[in-house]
Amino acid sequence: MDTPYDARTPLARAEESALWARALVTIAQSYDLSPSLEKTKLQLLAALNAPLRGTLLQTAEAIGLHGQFVTAVPGRAAYLIPFIAKMHGGEMVIVRQLSRESAVILLVTEDAVVEREVTRDWLAKAINGPVLSLAARAGVRDRRVDAFLAPYKSSWFRSLLTAHSARFLELAAGTFCGNILALATALFAMQLWDRVVPAQSTPTLWVLTLGVIMALAFELVLKMMKVTISDGFGKQLDITISSLF
Repeated sequence: MDTPYDARTPLARAEESALWARALVTIAQSYDLSPSLEKTKLQLLAALNAPLRGTLLQTAEAIGLHGQFVTAVPGRAAYLIPFIAKMHGGEMVIVRQLSRESAVILLVTEDAVVEREVTRDWLAKAINGPVLSLAARAGVRDRRVDAFLAPYKSSWFRSLLTAHSARFLELAAGTFCGNILALATALFAMQLWDRVVPAQSTPTLWVLTLGVIMALAFELVLKMMKVTISDGFGKQLDITISSLF
């Protein structure tokens, strides 16, 4: 990897450049960077006759990354994450996660990046030579570090209620009005026995019936509105609370 692209055909060299470009861009995107894949490919293709290591390091610097080629010693490989490695079979992978027994790798192809889980022993045997370890340059924010170092918010529940206070008030008002309208049937029965039956007043019965029907219709509309609002609001709260834990 320390020599210029050798005597392989230009097509083979261009294909390898495309894999390196996609791997570099994938790692850059994990640091909230937005490099152009096509521009990165062109930068690598423009230096086909230059030493590969130097070209890769310069390209990484251009897209906001700091890289170094190191030997992936199994005991300290976790400190190199993420890193790009070439396998003995010619495949290119990004090692994204390492544990005591397993590893999560991203197999880089020309069209996509495919995630796989392999054993750590298999990975150690499959890596061919030094690996390219990459990190964000100084001044580039890493959202993973920011999330890890962010202080715990003890008042997260109170802040959640405050941020959505208007929606809670809407639901409370809808519930109050719905409960008031639900009294219509009880009031209808009271008026029926107090006014209609003693006086045998049919017009009063029609007016009371029409009023109860309108009240029940309004109550139904309020319930449907509450269900719609509660469903959307509940999903938003679920996503927000899940992200806190």
